[in-house]
Amino acid sequence: MLFARSLLVALCFFAAIPALAEQRDCRDRTIPVSAYTEKGNSAPELTPRNLTGKFENKPVAIKAVSHAEKPPRVILLIDTSASMVDRVGDEINVAEGVVLRMPADVPVGLAFFAKDSLPVLLPNTNHNEATVELEALRWDRRSYRGKTAIWTAIHDTVKMFGKPLPGDAIYLISDGDENASSGKIKEVEETISTAGIRLFVFLVSGIPTGSSQFDGVGIEWVQQFAKFTGGTVISVSPPDGPFSALPFRMGLVDNKGKPTPVGLALDSQLDLLLHFYSVEIELPGNLNRPREWKLELFQSSKSHEDRIVLTYPTLLAPCP
Repeated sequence: MLFARSLLVALCFFAAIPALAEQRDCRDRTIPVSAYTEKGNSAPELTPRNLTGKFENKPVAIKAVSHAEKPPRVILLIDTSASMVDRVGDEINVAEGVVLRMPADVPVGLAFFAKDSLPVLLPNTNHNEATVELEALRWDRRSYRGKTAIWTAIHDTVKMFGKPLPGDAIYLISDGDENASSGKIKEVEETISTAGIRLFVFLVSGIPTGSSQFDGVGIEWVQQFAKFTGGTVISVSPPDGPFSALPFRMGLVDNKGKPTPVGLALDSQLDLLLHFYSVEIELPGNLNRPREWKLELFQSSKSHEDRIVLTYPTLLAPCP
């Protein structure tokens, strides 16, 4: 009888090992982190010693920091709703500018959306395919019609990655108008956070022309959502627009071939998208729902003259 009980205890112990390992694996995360200085200078090398993390006022262990081994996959998500019909040229100029700036080994995909999402190209290194599709869209203004479902489009585009890899990113080009998404925003937040995909955004207008079905959310939510994922937002508005962040000039280069302020902003944004560290962390506990955490860099008093900013996913989701 004693042997039978011992055997039962042993079986229960070994059965629990996979569950314990799964919990530990869920606490261990690899986070894409980019660093830049407010004056545009090179940031110092990141190491486990100069990073500190907190989750629910408990320390997060920084286990390792390394440069990303593989380039990220990038999917351009292009708004083709009716509210964009007068900004077709601007949108395509920016989209082609993004593709042109992608190194040859970066897989680039493409998707269009209005009320419904249309996957066009899975990520691949033949960038000419994306350029051909974008040029065809430039001359087909009839494709710009219908309402806008940004949140649904983001949710659908995540599926195009298959199994997400650290650093993968969606690059959304839109005016921020949202009036047709189904489901709840929290579901979209959880989907993209669980996948670990970053969201980078270029708002070509910054002034939505339609009403959102989500009370209190719009462009502000897009900006906050990008921050949650470790991405950034460029917002370009007409003169005197309330969301203006850059001079209203959609050309990426001037007539002398020099980068415009918009072009320089795009270069800086894509530098963050393409160049990042893989930071391995261990959370003090498991998550039962998406929660925020904080990562900081130790900075000397002298470095505050040119403050270093970290961009990283600030919202972590439970393991799938």
